[in-house]
Amino acid sequence: MRARGERKEAGSWVKFRLLMWKNFVQQLRHPVQTAAELLLPVLTMSLVLVLRSQIDPEVLETRTYPPIPAHTLNYSVTVLNAVG
Repeated sequence: MRARGERKEAGSWVKFRLLMWKNFVQQLRHPVQTAAELLLPVLTMSLVLVLRSQIDPEVLETRTYPPIPAHTLNYSVTVLNAVG
């Protein structure tokens, strides 16, 4: 049996519920901020979608590079060591 002044520490689930309740009350007390938090991301993504639909995509040819022999890669090690 615990002494009269001792208290049991709250578990993780209780702490989580209290934090969620606190956040909910905070949102209710600041309706303008809540509206801004909900509307600004929606408006931003809407603007991105509208701008994307206005631009026609460009089709570019696939760029190919000549093969590099494997023995030449040893030279890049000395260059990279000098940089670092």
